[in-house]
Amino acid sequence: MAESLENRSRFLSKVVEAVLNELDAQRVGVKISPMHEGAAFQANDETLPVTEYAIRKLSTYNLSHLLLMGNTTDFTGTPLDKLADDGMFRHFRPLFKGTLIANVKMDRDRGNRLIAEGLVDLVAFGRPYIANPDLVPEVCRQYPSC
Repeated sequence: MAESLENRSRFLSKVVEAVLNELDAQRVGVKISPMHEGAAFQANDETLPVTEYAIRKLSTYNLSHLLLMGNTTDFTGTPLDKLADDGMFRHFRPLFKGTLIANVKMDRDRGNRLIAEGLVDLVAFGRPYIANPDLVPEVCRQYPSC
């Protein structure tokens, strides 16, 4: 690697540390999207090690949560291929010791399964909620403790 993992993650670390100088860590969450390709991001041999390093580092800050975006791009044949679908949550769960939130392509069944398997602690619904403002009452009908 041309640059160290620390150098490649430095901007994220510096921003989080600056925010933590102003706010309690339990009021701060980070959203990370290692499976989204756009702009300057291209999956290569450095992508996975840099993301692993960044997530381990984020775990040391005792943050409120890490929101891990699921895949939005087909990375078949790239170093990120094994992270498709639920593979990302299986891979990164052991690296982050705090509250892990899954997002992207979530529905009630997948969210419940990810939680039951211990791969995530919470699930965020984006597009399904925007398209259906009655999503919460619908999901809660199934779970009286909701």
